[in-house]
Amino acid sequence: HSDLQRPVVQALIELIHFRNEHPAFAGQFELADTGDQQLRQRWSQGTEYAQLDADLATLQWRLSASQPGAPGHEDVCSQLSTLLGPKWCK
Repeated sequence: HSDLQRPVVQALIELIHFRNEHPAFAGQFELADTGDQQLRQRWSQGTEYAQLDADLATLQWRLSASQPGAPGHEDVCSQLSTLLGPKWCK
């Protein structure tokens, strides 16, 4: 059993691919003015976006993004939670 097959490693690999391939990361970055226990980071380019919302008090987060070339968005968090477990997403 290779360490590369571990769920946490597979989730990190998927996250790296997402970061390297999604067009929003070639655009503008915005750090929202949120409360002390909240964090919102958003990258956008045209209609494409990727957004991270984190609750620093509970350590829960949600990562959502547009689907490049298609309307709507995908819930990246729910995809990763299948590998990491549901406790990581709010």
